[in-house]
Amino acid sequence: MYMGWAFAPERHASTYLATGLARMGRLYRHGTFVALRAQVERRAERGDAYKDVATAARIAPRHWLVNAARFGYTHLIERLESGDVPSATPFRNVSEGAPESHLAIAWQGLAQAERVLERRLTPADVALLLPLRQRVVELLPVLDTP
Repeated sequence: MYMGWAFAPERHASTYLATGLARMGRLYRHGTFVALRAQVERRAERGDAYKDVATAARIAPRHWLVNAARFGYTHLIERLESGDVPSATPFRNVSEGAPESHLAIAWQGLAQAERVLERRLTPADVALLLPLRQRVVELLPVLDTP
């Protein structure tokens, strides 16, 4: 079942296959690749690419973590600078507590990535990534919450 998620990565949450690879055979590098590959395949105006950064941060082996996060943040910056901004159009039929738009999903994924990176990295490594994260925050539209 896990391998079925390897096809059409833009259509599936990367956490399914990445987590499966990590659990099945401690294939953390493979899981990291899956998350980052899914990120670059994501359709425009969606928030899923931001969640892929969080998945890569959670799955990546410690010695890959800074580079994986740097790649993820850099890719998000490239998307945002090219005009690929997650849609703020509200979803229909949203369950309580769930993100209400792709922009909300993006902010949620960005926050998850930050929490994971702060937990897994040294303060010096977090400081290395801070300018990239700040640039993503600058470019990502503010989420209007009622």
